[in-house]
Amino acid sequence: MQWFPTPPTDNLYKFAAVCGLLMLGGALFAILSLAYLDYRIEVQTNASLDNFSNQHNQRLFENRITALKEGDTEKDYIPQLSKKLNNDPDFLAAALKIQSELKAGYKPADPDTLDLVFNFVRAREALSLIALVIYALVASWLTVFGLSGWRKKIHGPNERQNELDEEIKKASLLKLHIEISQMQPMSETVKKLFELGGIMRPDK
Repeated sequence: MQWFPTPPTDNLYKFAAVCGLLMLGGALFAILSLAYLDYRIEVQTNASLDNFSNQHNQRLFENRITALKEGDTEKDYIPQLSKKLNNDPDFLAAALKIQSELKAGYKPADPDTLDLVFNFVRAREALSLIALVIYALVASWLTVFGLSGWRKKIHGPNERQNELDEEIKKASLLKLHIEISQMQPMSETVKKLFELGGIMRPDK
């Protein structure tokens, strides 16, 4: 059983065009992958910042609750809250619970293959840029060379050959028409056949 398609080696131009198009498709996939990675990194960064903020708020609430339990209403005062809320143990406990739940729900993303590739590209930015430019030039050249060469050297001559074959068939049919008309009067059936073939009976 053949698992992979046979490479189009019937002519060089078709093979070059297919390779170029596949390379361009690979380049498009790489660009989309990098764009997705950039978006994912942005999402992960925002999640990390939110987690850091939650940890900071959790420490603030913990310190304020501890200060109230010790009877010190001025220690670890939270500037973002009003005086009433700063002195409300129930509110502080509820806020601390929410911050703890948010912290527990955060899970750092494990790096995968795309992350490793993206890290390599960022670490070797100049080399990656040069490789990308060379890759794009080769892919574009193969595509243009293959398609233009196939059109000029393969498709064009084939079309012309088909036209010549059609003209030869019409000429042969016309010759046969003339020979038959010179030998004997043409029957109505034969006339219809020639008319359907697009051959007009020559004037005598």
